[in-house]
Amino acid sequence: MGFLTDHNAFRRQESAQRRLEQPEATLRERIAQRGPCRDFAGALLAVPAPGIIAEVKFRSPSKGSLRPAKDVEVVAQSYQQAGASCLSVLVDGRHFDGDWAFLDRARGACELPLLAKGFFCDPYDLLEARASGADAALLIARSLSRAELETMLGTARELGLQTLLELHGEDDLEKAEGLELDLVGVNHRDLDTLVMDMDLSRRLADHMPPARVRVSESGLNTPEDLERMVGLGYQAVLMGTRFMSQPQPGLELAQLLKELRAAR
Repeated sequence: MGFLTDHNAFRRQESAQRRLEQPEATLRERIAQRGPCRDFAGALLAVPAPGIIAEVKFRSPSKGSLRPAKDVEVVAQSYQQAGASCLSVLVDGRHFDGDWAFLDRARGACELPLLAKGFFCDPYDLLEARASGADAALLIARSLSRAELETMLGTARELGLQTLLELHGEDDLEKAEGLELDLVGVNHRDLDTLVMDMDLSRRLADHMPPARVRVSESGLNTPEDLERMVGLGYQAVLMGTRFMSQPQPGLELAQLLKELRAAR
């Protein structure tokens, strides 16, 4: 059994258990106390491409521990100061040392729009994301049937959440056809084998479903990587490992943006 298949089964069980512990009605009460969502896609379009979605990720399945201290506030503030447009916050505890509480902590520490990043397979997960302070949520096309995907998108719209639909191959294009999307992304990492395919963004570029923002994800490290993605039509990139593996993630982001400006 591959990583994605195994983890999706675990997440469905976890969602069912969390629903018992915190009923949907309780989450809706929490949501009612939240203000409006910040415009995730708009923040990425408000800057010259590529807008940076900087990731708050303390562990990677392929790299292991990235940052033992779970200093969410420090990381979020440093990313904002360095020039990130948005944040991606891992909420998955099993493989990423994430936590739902990280969203609220990041929201209190910065003014950037927040993406809840996890393996979401149940509308309940989106309720929890919105209640925890997310402005957008990740949906992985490979984790969901077409019917499930339509249900998840409908729930997100009801809650005011934007969505980033993540594609992992040509097979995902048909599943996304005709959907109304806020953001669509290409993730270079195969989530069953964890192998990277850095040519995937190029192969899918001319076939992407319409969306406000195109995002390239995983394996991006250099100014040349970012310029190549912009040249392929991606307006934003999602990056985390390069930053989180360094003592000061914000400074590493600032250095990358400095290198990018110098290369131009």
